[in-house]
Amino acid sequence: MAGFALAWSRSQSSLSFACLNNSASCGETVQSAVFAAIDRPRRLELAGSWRADNAADLIHELGLTAAATPQEILAAGWSKWNTQLADRLRGPFAIAILQIGSNKLYVARDFMGVEPLFFARTADGLAMSSSPGVARALADGPDTVSLPAVSSFLDGFPANKTGTFYNHVSRLAPGHWMTISPSQERIEPYWTVHAIENRPAPADTAERFRDLLDRSVANCAKDAGKIGVLLSGGLDSSAIAGSLMQRPVDRSKIQSLSLTYRGNDGWADGKYIDALRAYFPMDHHSLASEEHDPLATLETYFPVLDGPSFGYGLSVSNRLLPMAADLGCTSLFHGHGGDEVVSYGTGRLNELALRGQWWQLWREAEGAACLWARPRWRVFDRYLFHRRERRWLDRKMKRLHGRSSADAAAETEVRSDELLAHQPADEHPVSQLSHASHTERDIQESAIASPLQPHALETLELSGRHHGLQIRLPFFDRDLLEFSVSLPSDWKLRDGYTRYVLRKAMEGRVPDSVTWRRDKNDFTSDFKIGLIERSPNLRELASASNSDLQGLVNPQWFEKIWSKVAHGGSSITTPDARALWRVAVLAMWLGSDRRPQAPPKLQPIGVEDNV
Repeated sequence: MAGFALAWSRSQSSLSFACLNNSASCGETVQSAVFAAIDRPRRLELAGSWRADNAADLIHELGLTAAATPQEILAAGWSKWNTQLADRLRGPFAIAILQIGSNKLYVARDFMGVEPLFFARTADGLAMSSSPGVARALADGPDTVSLPAVSSFLDGFPANKTGTFYNHVSRLAPGHWMTISPSQERIEPYWTVHAIENRPAPADTAERFRDLLDRSVANCAKDAGKIGVLLSGGLDSSAIAGSLMQRPVDRSKIQSLSLTYRGNDGWADGKYIDALRAYFPMDHHSLASEEHDPLATLETYFPVLDGPSFGYGLSVSNRLLPMAADLGCTSLFHGHGGDEVVSYGTGRLNELALRGQWWQLWREAEGAACLWARPRWRVFDRYLFHRRERRWLDRKMKRLHGRSSADAAAETEVRSDELLAHQPADEHPVSQLSHASHTERDIQESAIASPLQPHALETLELSGRHHGLQIRLPFFDRDLLEFSVSLPSDWKLRDGYTRYVLRKAMEGRVPDSVTWRRDKNDFTSDFKIGLIERSPNLRELASASNSDLQGLVNPQWFEKIWSKVAHGGSSITTPDARALWRVAVLAMWLGSDRRPQAPPKLQPIGVEDNV
């Protein structure tokens, strides 16, 4: 609901603050963890947002009174741990602490970046905000679009965790802190998934996982107001709902919201949603989504995100946000992150192949076969490259058919030659799947550390706040994530079931049909049909004659993509459909009113009660 804006003055040794809220002042919003305060004995100014999930533990460790506020905890923690304070905090946060005497500013963000934090230079210091548009409005300097960011967007993958769509606005990367003073600046990581130690699975692994998830859900439910739960029929949202049902709350006042596709062939989630609705005593609501344009309403979120989003399903999934608000919800529980935190365990298949355990590999391949909607033998065949005779046979077949990678027809690059010159140097980290020795841990680390994560989280959080909602993400709890990552791979994939630890933790809490479902709904066909058949302005947007795309998109690509559409319609390949969507979205954004909004009025902290 509430965000914040800050400005640090290099010359005056002070912070100025403003609360950002769509509906009320920060002080009137019970869900808000935004604060601004002065600690006069320690000569500190503090501002930002922290949910303070481990406040009780820190109060005990710091010797504070039980009534200590989050600001008092942070001030005492800074005095004791200095820059290592961020590593001690649990719960989403984006904080700034100014040491008045030295004019040294410390800024930190939570380990995965659930709380957004953007910054930009000013003539006298630094402007920061949980809103990228506000950070841009407060900044000095030329307001120019970042061509490297545009290049990455057209390619479908963000190059890094720090860049935005404007050259002079950056994000503080998740799991990092920054110090800045009149004489120096320093940015350091305090957390990385790669540092988590592998550990043997305890005897009560499923119970430990369930307890950690319950604790995270309880933290998310604190001061949450009226709760909505996105119920998709999948494992993640079901586990969250099951955990909520264990809490002493009026269950009839919890709203579930589901997108439904009952008119579409192949929609797999319907029977699971029905089973969950019969099982959970909530008020349940549906939003029919059989016919939807994946470009619809996206222009609403351009000012909110201060740029386009990488989310292909954003236009349909965000339809649930105003619905939740109309139902009176103030918090919306979301299962995003479950895929990465729990992991499907498919890396275990390669571990089995490396050990030559082919029979076990065949048994476990059933889980990946259901996940990828492929025959089990094809999944199994994927790992036979570890056998020398199979590699020999592959070489023979390639020679027999005269095939080589050089002979393959190259796809036409979407980006123009001019834009490719701005391709970021660190684009596309090497996939762990390209290494023959990859493990399950490698795959899980890549998913969690992906630059897509902060973009996705910011899209969720900022979109929710636009509709007056706090998006709660229980799977992005640090203790839960670290426990899950540390587990051996057989807790991720076992007996042909992916995400095994979550399934075991869910037993008895949700219907068995959901706990042990193997199928996963694929919305790709819905996306392609919606784009090709229901986007009335698609051809006009994704056109070589669109002046907004001049110098950005390869002219030959337009000719090729529309030829494919003419011949195949909505049966074009998924990569082609997604590329077409990105080009259209980029055109929509570039053609929109991108002038920065009026900056909020900042007040020096301590002059008045800001919060």
